[in-house]
Amino acid sequence: MTLRSRLSRHDMREVHRIMDKFKRKRGPCAEFIRSIVFVFCGFLFACQTFLLVNHYFSYPTTINTKLNHSQVATLPAVSLCFPVDEQSLQVLNANELFKKNFLDGNKEAVNIRCRMMTPPMSREGTKTSKTPITCGELSTVVQSINYGQSQKCYTYFSRMADEYDINDFQIRKEKAQSYHGGVGDLVSFEIDFPEAQREHYFEDREATFMLHQANELPNFNGKITKLKPGQDYIISYSKTTEKRMKPPFKPGCQSYNNYASRDSDNKYFIGSKRECINHCIINSYKENCQCLPSNLNIHRDLIYSSDVFCGEMQCNVNEEDIEQCYKTTTCSPSCVEDMFEFNAESTPAVSMTYGMNNNRIGVGVSNVASTAAAIAKAYVLLRKSSVPDVLYEHQPHFEYIEFVFQVLTLACVWLGVSVFTLFWKPIYMVGKVFGKLCCLRSKKTTPLIDLKD
Repeated sequence: MTLRSRLSRHDMREVHRIMDKFKRKRGPCAEFIRSIVFVFCGFLFACQTFLLVNHYFSYPTTINTKLNHSQVATLPAVSLCFPVDEQSLQVLNANELFKKNFLDGNKEAVNIRCRMMTPPMSREGTKTSKTPITCGELSTVVQSINYGQSQKCYTYFSRMADEYDINDFQIRKEKAQSYHGGVGDLVSFEIDFPEAQREHYFEDREATFMLHQANELPNFNGKITKLKPGQDYIISYSKTTEKRMKPPFKPGCQSYNNYASRDSDNKYFIGSKRECINHCIINSYKENCQCLPSNLNIHRDLIYSSDVFCGEMQCNVNEEDIEQCYKTTTCSPSCVEDMFEFNAESTPAVSMTYGMNNNRIGVGVSNVASTAAAIAKAYVLLRKSSVPDVLYEHQPHFEYIEFVFQVLTLACVWLGVSVFTLFWKPIYMVGKVFGKLCCLRSKKTTPLIDLKD
């Protein structure tokens, strides 16, 4: 007896009904609703994918903060600025003004003795490692004048004028000589004020001390410390560095390596965004007024013999040209930018004077002559703070592989496409084609229920 004869008529109808149910197609209404849902999900997938792609190709970055506990300290640029002689301000010729204020041997000139108390890494283990080392041996002292501020400035450890070796400005902290229980003293300054101007420094025309990036001139809008004769100063500094990424990443940056030359033998190095903007402003003043702006520091190596300061002369510089200097794409932020924080402690020179010749500190003053000499001078000791340096490093917000997987995740959520399907389908199709090419026959299957019997 066959299986067909065993089944009743009712059972046969149920079997046919179940088989027809699987074979039956969806109705028009169901297909319409399914299409609407698919279009809606596809629209949302397209919108989110567009936003994701747009965000990825805007090249955003994230900032990682790190504390740098390196045992190597890098010297910043140190600027000492002094009032310009009032009589010399009547001279608008830039070349003559520099000669009057920076003339060596002038009795009214400020005498500065700068010495490194610890040898730099480039001189370790050599005959020239004996300290103290004159600061001028490492780099040229940069001279600049700010006519509007009536200030002349000496900048030490600058990297603007010449090519340099970074090891000339790096010092191992463990080798830094330590006084007063400090972490390590790096540089000492002895400033001898001219007698004719000492009374001005006791009132409202003090000398100015600044720490700043080594590829810039001093900026009077930054942090400053006033120096007076008869005072000893201990200045501790720490550094914050920001490392940006080059375009197309935002906000973008530029590695400055171009020169603005006065002539073929005397070149001026533009090493930062601020110096690039200042150079643009100087050129605008020269083109429109044939004079140098009075509100900027002017590098001595940048002037011609015929250049003059604008002074009180009315100069009709177009404000749009000045704004364009700040907005120009040629003056992008530097890829590496340093900012310095420092604290200054001062004590009267009578109670604590520096034995500069012996490279040590002596306490007390033995006679009136030495007391008078101490009152006429200011001593500055620069040391690296024990606070670790801070590094802000820009990194891509999206890596490429992360972007691809986020797109696949959206496809899975809105379209029901799994990553497994995307990878398995091509493999399956290749295997199927390969099977047909190799004439592989599939096995015949026998149905469990033979309805023909």
